[in-house]
Amino acid sequence: MAKFHTTTCLLLLLATVTTARSKTTSATSWTPPSPAKVAKLLGWIPYPDNKHICRGYYQQLAIAMPSNDMTNMTTWKADRAILWQQKPSYAYGHVVINQTGRQITGDTLIMYRNKSTNRLATCDIYGNVHLQQPGMLAVGSKARVNIQKKTATLNHATFRYHMTPPNKKIAYDEKHHLRTVQIQGKNLRGNAVQIHQVNPKLITLRDVSITTCDPFSDAWRLKARSLRLDQITGMGTARNATLLIHGVPIFYTPYLLLPIDNRRRSGFLAPSFSNSSQSGFTFYLPYYWNIAPNYDMTITPNYYSKRGLGTSSWFRYLNHHGNGQIYFSLIPGDKRFAGFKNDVAKGTKYPGTGANHESQKNTLASDSANRYRLGWLDNIQYNPYLSTKIDINYVSDDYYLQDFGNRFTDSSHNDAYGNLVQTTQLTQLANLLLTLPHWAISIETENFQTLHPITLGTNIPQDQYARLPQININGSYPDALWGLNYNLGIEFTNFQHPLLEGNFPTTLPTVTGMRYNVAPSIGANFSRPWGYLKPNITLESTIYHLSNPVASLQQQRSLQRHLPIYNIDAGLYFDRSIHLGNTPYTQTLEPRLFYLSVPYVEQNNLPLFDTQVNSSLTYAQLFNTNRFQGLDRFGDANQFTIGVTSRFIKNSNGNDIFHVSLGQIYYLRHRQVQANQSNPPAALSETDTAKVSPLVGTMQWQFLDHWSATGNIAYENINHHVKKGNLGIKYQIDNQHILNTSYWFVRGENGADDLRQVNLGISWPLGARWQTLGGIHYDISQHYTPNYLYGMQYKSCCWAVRLLAGRRYLGFKSDGKTRQYDQSIYLQFSLTGLMSIGNQDSNSTDHFLKYTIPGYQDNFGREHFF
Repeated sequence: MAKFHTTTCLLLLLATVTTARSKTTSATSWTPPSPAKVAKLLGWIPYPDNKHICRGYYQQLAIAMPSNDMTNMTTWKADRAILWQQKPSYAYGHVVINQTGRQITGDTLIMYRNKSTNRLATCDIYGNVHLQQPGMLAVGSKARVNIQKKTATLNHATFRYHMTPPNKKIAYDEKHHLRTVQIQGKNLRGNAVQIHQVNPKLITLRDVSITTCDPFSDAWRLKARSLRLDQITGMGTARNATLLIHGVPIFYTPYLLLPIDNRRRSGFLAPSFSNSSQSGFTFYLPYYWNIAPNYDMTITPNYYSKRGLGTSSWFRYLNHHGNGQIYFSLIPGDKRFAGFKNDVAKGTKYPGTGANHESQKNTLASDSANRYRLGWLDNIQYNPYLSTKIDINYVSDDYYLQDFGNRFTDSSHNDAYGNLVQTTQLTQLANLLLTLPHWAISIETENFQTLHPITLGTNIPQDQYARLPQININGSYPDALWGLNYNLGIEFTNFQHPLLEGNFPTTLPTVTGMRYNVAPSIGANFSRPWGYLKPNITLESTIYHLSNPVASLQQQRSLQRHLPIYNIDAGLYFDRSIHLGNTPYTQTLEPRLFYLSVPYVEQNNLPLFDTQVNSSLTYAQLFNTNRFQGLDRFGDANQFTIGVTSRFIKNSNGNDIFHVSLGQIYYLRHRQVQANQSNPPAALSETDTAKVSPLVGTMQWQFLDHWSATGNIAYENINHHVKKGNLGIKYQIDNQHILNTSYWFVRGENGADDLRQVNLGISWPLGARWQTLGGIHYDISQHYTPNYLYGMQYKSCCWAVRLLAGRRYLGFKSDGKTRQYDQSIYLQFSLTGLMSIGNQDSNSTDHFLKYTIPGYQDNFGREHFF
């Protein structure tokens, strides 16, 4: 009876296998399963609501793996089996083959032995075949598995492939069992006539179509004759590939490289394009060159419909001591710039008179239409004590940044939003810094390229003196002899007219020369928990050796100035516990008194190399020892500053929920030292003879969850009006949910030319997939909008699109009255896991958004969803 049962099972099994083989070999075509079937096969779990950008996630099923002492073994099990020594063995019903890192299941199994070793060598699996390993699941009709080589071939397969394989420490538990986890990140999903696992790190697919969309979407799909996924190189290689958008072919390539992890590699990046009123249609095709692990370069040929062809390159390097980057761009034969030069030369644009205007025209006439920009930033830390820094920026003409923006945005001296705010000062700097326990020595050279575009009208940017070089030596011995603080500051600077100025004559005076400044100081610090007292005395000694002194200012080749500066800083601290509602707080009261005494010394004959009046008056500046910036002027003073600060500190977390500071200077005599130069000195102004300074205050308030307010104000007591002030209110949940508004006011001279500006910014998701973006700067005084940006973006699991429109202020037209702008439109597409198409230049969209929406972090085209 047992023999009959066994024979019957064998016949049934052979019939099943024969039928399966017949179906496989006779099939001339294969229809991939329906979306619902794909979702079920690949372990797709839908979310219970529609609040997620994806409608679900893939789930990795648990796999029982061999124990640690059996990791090199292959085990199998089934409901029933027939085993033979000299011919194939058979099994059927819930067949499971386990190998370390891989599991194969099916309905029917035929096992073949090696004829020489008689060991299990290969097997065929039929019916509902699942090949699963961490990060990959493939379901097909038939599979052939090489047990010894751990290869597998699967026919008529539906699969998903995690493009960044899960970390083994996360995927496995302590008993070496694969956990049930949600597979996050980029997942390729698709169908293939055949999948061949060459080894655990290499998979090839034939007649394949792939996408990163969820099983119920085919927004985009890439079809290829063959696809090679190599985890060793981190690359996927597709041949004879066609990109389809909603089933419509839009792009074909005989060869395509796809990254399947986050490693760097050489190759062309996604092209980008935009359109602007200044340059027309713009097309970029960047090529990334992965030179070495610590070197890379991006070379970007570009085309401007209104200018011509160009190129740019960005080289980055990293070594044991630091890092750096070099940027170079070139636009040979700029057609639009050549036309602009001709129009100005003929007088059809920007006609005018005056020495500065003629200099601007002459400089423009001599400028070449071959336009370029160079940037070099280098930071090196040789050891804990010695470091160097190089920051070089140079452009071919005064109009380069106006036309192309500030594209080298990683320099520390740049304008991070150079495509929005006109930059007129470019720095060339080299610095050597030696830092010791009590001493710091800095040697620095700094030159400025000042741009003088004719489009700015009469607002001629001021040239800056070059420092060739500047040496600073600073020593500090706190709590030394008799418990006092001893400090010494020494500066030597050689001021020269800026180099590389071209044909535009410098607007600086003829005087140049060297300045020596020595400032020893002695102070004390008497601190207690309830307050502090800090007296200090400093002797400022300055000596000048000048070339070309100005006789009308009674300047001589050698000048000197010596000033003792006395100041006392004192403060008290009080606090109390209070309750606002049911929340306990600590309220502080921190009064502060600052006395400053500086004798008057006539300084009108001293040059003005780097000194100017502080353009803004803030609460912190009330406690400065000099009302001027720079060392060429030290303001005389006999004054008290009275300030007070109050804070509300939340006891539960120590956060400073609200603090406000208010202060004012009380003058005991007139201020006679002035920044302007004239002989005799100009008469004292109303500000110089006032008995009190403006009342200055600052405020920060976290008044609700996610809501905050900041403000500053300077109230003029003489004329009883606000001299300057600003107020900002911000609502921010995260980097995407942002609302902010601010108002700025600066009173002009004699009440004229007031500056009043309001800024608005918004980044707000409209549901899970739509998001609105926008920002505007509006000048209320002049009734115009310098800059704005607005648009929408849509993001799904596997694709995204963004449309933005904006403009930036460039200057005046040739009539000197009408403002001109660069109008731009940005259209961006992103196919998750494949490419991003559109203007990905960080200066065009990323920094534009960060400027108009403070706090916004742009991750368009960089998301990994499920």
